[in-house]
Amino acid sequence: GELPWLPTRGASDLGVGSPIFVELPLPAGVSTIGGYAFHGCSALVHLTLPDGLGTIGKGALSGCAALVHVTLPGGLPTIQDWAFSGCTSLVELTLPDGVTTIGEYALNGCSSLVHLTLPDGLDTIGKGALSGCTALVHVALPGGLTTIKAWAFSGCTSLVELTLPDGLPRSEDHTSPLQSQL
Repeated sequence: GELPWLPTRGASDLGVGSPIFVELPLPAGVSTIGGYAFHGCSALVHLTLPDGLGTIGKGALSGCAALVHVTLPGGLPTIQDWAFSGCTSLVELTLPDGVTTIGEYALNGCSSLVHLTLPDGLDTIGKGALSGCTALVHVALPGGLTTIKAWAFSGCTSLVELTLPDGLPRSEDHTSPLQSQL
């Protein structure tokens, strides 16, 4: 079920955003993390999400500036909008098999992100999804990718290699998802 002790819109009233949470292994059986549940947890460094987790809500981990490592379970279908936005210490992220969509601005401003591994089944990268990932140097996009929305890689100033799959169509508004930063 959903974490009963975390509200949908934020956890600051319960102290989850306080410096006491450095590592937080979530128990088995948690299937949903509500929107903005861990937003602004400034001291959270390590987070292990349990198998069976089906939803990480919008902005659930946004602003977790100290988050260095997160383990995502297999079977997670979508990285929701703003999910990891502003996680400025996140260095590496592996999206597990099963993820088909990276939502809008999902990894926006993850300025320390150097290594990003995308699953073969990824279909869509949302608007601004990786914008501001200034440490990202190389991204290999999977062959099944069909949609990259506008500004997906905007502000990725260190990105020197982007491997595009054959047959990838242009974004729906005819702007470059790379914007002028490459």
